[in-house]
Amino acid sequence: SAWLAATTALTEDELAECGGSAEAYQVFLRRDPRAGEIWQAELQRMRTERRTCMDEAKTLGDELVKNKETMRKVQTALEALKARLLEAETAASVDAAAGPRAEMLRGMLGTEEPRLAAMLEGKREKYQQDVTRLKELRRELGHFEHGEAKLKASVQAEFDRWYQIVEQRYPLEIAAARAADAADAMSDAGDADSCEAGEETSPAK
Repeated sequence: SAWLAATTALTEDELAECGGSAEAYQVFLRRDPRAGEIWQAELQRMRTERRTCMDEAKTLGDELVKNKETMRKVQTALEALKARLLEAETAASVDAAAGPRAEMLRGMLGTEEPRLAAMLEGKREKYQQDVTRLKELRRELGHFEHGEAKLKASVQAEFDRWYQIVEQRYPLEIAAARAADAADAMSDAGDADSCEAGEETSPAK
């Protein structure tokens, strides 16, 4: 296509960079504005939104744990007050002197039970809302992850196609670039071996 013909029209310096896939990929990103700018910007947007979702999910998860603990404490407090009242009423049934304490606890329960019940109901509603939102966030995260994987696959497919055209268009230049890369790799390996050998034969101080 005209697009591939334009983006694969490489300079000598660019061809020299195409000996390996990693280096050629960088040339591809520079030559194809879709891959280098548009797709990369879209990928970055997805990653940013995914991180935002993850942060919100973490915050919600922490709030769910705290909310659940608060509900447990409220429920425990309510049950403890009822138990104290039952104990006082039992004592008052056999000892009139215990009657005032039972009456005081009965009044306290009458005041506290509606307040604690309302607090508990509010916490339960908030808990359910957070659970629902957390499920939504998980779905959104899955959507972003799928979108990222799909976009990466598309860019990789475009690169593979682009690199194949480059190889067909400049077979000698690409072969030379690969040979140069191989020679550099062998040279680096030789330098590393020489350094290791030097360290092994150096006299101990």
